[in-house]
Parts: sequence; C-alpha cells; structure tokens
Amino acid sequence: MGQELLVNAMLEGGQQLIELLPDHALEVDSAFWMKPDDEEKWFLHIASSSLGTLELGPAYHKINNVIREHPEWGIDFFDVVLVSQNDPMALEARRYAKGFPHPVPFRGSSLGGMPIQGAYIYSPRAAATTAA
Repeated sequence: MGQELLVNAMLEGGQQLIELLPDHALEVDSAFWMKPDDEEKWFLHIASSSLGTLELGPAYHKINNVIREHPEWGIDFFDVVLVSQNDPMALEARRYAKGFPHPVPFRGSSLGGMPIQGAYIYSPRAAATTAA
C-alpha cells in the first residue's frame, strides 16, 4: 500500500478547520484525509448534516473563507470534498475512528467501497463536540 505520510501540518490544519466550521454554520459529522487508489494527492473529506439545508456552493464558500484565513494550515481549497453524513465512506470512517481522541490511520485498502492508498480519520467525538 502506498501509505505516504500526510504532512503533520495538514493533519493539524484539518483538525482546526473542522473545529472552526460549526462557527460558520457548517456542522461536521465526520472528517478524514483520504488518498484514492488512482491519485497522487490527499483529499480532506468532510461529512456534514448541514448539506440537508445548505447547498454545496454556499457550503464550499464557507470552507474557502476559513481556509483563506489560515494559509499556515497548508490546505488547498481544491483538496476539500464535501459529502453527506450518509456517504458510505463517511459512515465507515465514523465507525472506524469511534473512541479515538486523535486522527487515526486507516489501514484498509478500501473505505466505504472506494479503493484507497491510505486514510487518516478524525475522531467523530472531536467533530461532534466542536459542532455543539
């Protein structure tokens, strides 16, 4: 498996981003960095129940505003993927990381049925408590 290490700054930046998004009216139910099997870069997937009432355009706009305020995170807006809280990858990620207080590496070869090279999953408890 091509489990290339994700830069610590991006892991920490992702955590800070998911902690700030509820302050911008975007709830975070789960989040994870994932490197698809056919890609050479990592993508930050954010699952949100807010997508039931908020359209994708305005949701991405909120994320872009937060990322632009924090260039030190090293997160490119185009590396962020918003998904429904019921997305198969988001559901599996939430179950996998339950009980971990920090991002946990996922060692499987697929996540929610999608072939991957690797993933780091944020604690669903951390995402939920920041949303409260």
